[in-house]
Amino acid sequence: MDHHFDKILGGSKSLASISNNNDIAKSIFHVSETLLYCDSSHTTIAKVINIAFNDSDNMIICIKMAASDKIKTMREKLCEPDNPDIGYIPATVPEYWSAANDLMDAQLESIANPVKSSPLQEEWLHLHVQLWHLPYSIMF
Repeated sequence: MDHHFDKILGGSKSLASISNNNDIAKSIFHVSETLLYCDSSHTTIAKVINIAFNDSDNMIICIKMAASDKIKTMREKLCEPDNPDIGYIPATVPEYWSAANDLMDAQLESIANPVKSSPLQEEWLHLHVQLWHLPYSIMF
C-alpha cells in the first residue's frame, strides 16, 4: 500500500490542482497535529505523520496511535480533540439493556411513545428527503 503515497502533498500535485473546493482546504490536518481517531470499534488519540493523495486523488492520512501503531486512514475518521463525535449506537440486546440503564423514566416514556408528526411535518420531511437532505435553513 506504500505505493499509493507517491503523490505526497507538496510534490507534483498541489492541493489547488486536485480541487477548488474550500471545504477540503479548510479541513486539512497538519503534520504532527494531535487528533482523535474514531473507528467503529474504538476512539483513540493519534498524531498525523504524513498527508498524501492516492491514485484516485483521495486524501490519505498516515497516523501514529498512542500504542505506536501506524495506520493509513481517511479524513472522515479523524476529528479534532475539542470537537469529538463520541456517539454510541447499541447493536445487540445486552448493549440495549446496558444503554437503557442510563436513561431516566421520562426519556424511556418518550422513546416508547414518540410524538406523532402532523401532516405538514410529514410533508416537510418528505420534501427534505427528496431534496437530498438539503439543510433546513436553505429550505425556508
